[in-house]
Amino acid sequence: MNYQTSSHPSRQHSERAAGDLFGILNRLVETPFVWLERLQDRRRLADLDDHMLRDIGISRSEAEDVASTPFWRR
Repeated sequence: MNYQTSSHPSRQHSERAAGDLFGILNRLVETPFVWLERLQDRRRLADLDDHMLRDIGISRSEAEDVASTPFWRR
């Protein structure tokens, strides 16, 4: 017998639905961690002094713009 795992249309649909569900669940778990990392990065950037900002090529106003961006935005 020849068994093919995704030859039947209903099986293909259910596999695709399972993959979509996994993707959604993965994003639900991952998103708060991404937001927390952004929040921490923006706070660290805001805490840098002018000398450190010059070293990385960012002006104070650019740093303030980035730091003031809400964590849920890129």
